[in-house]
Amino acid sequence: MSAQSARDTVILLHGIWMRAAVTRQLATRLTTAGFDVRRIDYSSVFGPFDQHFERIDAQMRGAGSGKVHLVGHSLGGVLAMQYLRQRQPQSSGRVVCLGSPLLGSRLAQRLQRAGLAKLSLGHAREALTQALPDWDGSREVGVIAGTLALGLGLILGPLGEDCDGTVAVSETRLPGIHDHLSLRVSHTGLLYSARAADATVRFLREGRFT
Repeated sequence: MSAQSARDTVILLHGIWMRAAVTRQLATRLTTAGFDVRRIDYSSVFGPFDQHFERIDAQMRGAGSGKVHLVGHSLGGVLAMQYLRQRQPQSSGRVVCLGSPLLGSRLAQRLQRAGLAKLSLGHAREALTQALPDWDGSREVGVIAGTLALGLGLILGPLGEDCDGTVAVSETRLPGIHDHLSLRVSHTGLLYSARAADATVRFLREGRFT
């Protein structure tokens, strides 16, 4: 067995209104840490989730013999959790969600009340406005939340509690997750933060942030 095939794989999922290019720096850091990183690009607004699941399936099938982890930023974390519930892949691995509104996004709900969700959120509308069920799956899930309020909240109105400017910390605390970490980083900044990347690596290796 080659060293390449035995490496753990990380499938990296970006958030809404983004493309895979925004995950390049995080991917580089994870690659430097020894992971085989696969960045998935998908249309977060216009593409249905089943289509995204097929792309994840393809990367799962193409992974080596090591563990296959999922790391998702914002909507990407929600997508990862829904994928695990619906597809139940046989491979082992862990999950890290970065600034993901696993309990539903209040800012997305504001867009929905204003009648703007269908246009602005598209196929991601339901995923971003509704809470996920409590996690009871076999994979260990870690969540990193930001507390530097720079993001959509500056446009759509403040969330009135600790948040990363787009997602409130409380919206990331899905019951059943294995560990939670708050960092003074903005929502987009979670993709570029060295501390967030280091914490992600630690959780993927050990199942805990500290």
